[in-house]
Amino acid sequence: MRITLEMGDEDILVLAALSDYKPPTVEAGIKNISDFKVAGIQSENLESVLSKLQCYGLIAYIPEGITGISTADYPFRVLPRGRKFLAAIRDTQTDDTT
Repeated sequence: MRITLEMGDEDILVLAALSDYKPPTVEAGIKNISDFKVAGIQSENLESVLSKLQCYGLIAYIPEGITGISTADYPFRVLPRGRKFLAAIRDTQTDDTT
C-alpha cells in the first residue's frame, strides 16, 4: 500500500514498459539498455525512475556475468513483486471500467 501511494504515473509507465521489454537484438537496432525508451518519459528521468523501482524491490539490476549469460544489453529484470504489483493495478483498472 505504501508503495502505491508513493509511486507516480511515470514510475508505473516505466515498470509496465520494462515488464513488456524484450531483450534487444542487433537486427532491431537496439544494442543496450541506454536505447530503452518509454513514451512520455524524459531520458534524463529514466535513471531516477529505475533507481526508485529498484529501491521498492520491484525490479533488480543484474550485473553482467552473475547469471552466466551476458546481461550487458538488458541489466534490469522485473521481479515477481513487480509483476504482482502491475497485475493488481490492471485488476483495479478492470474493476473501474465494469
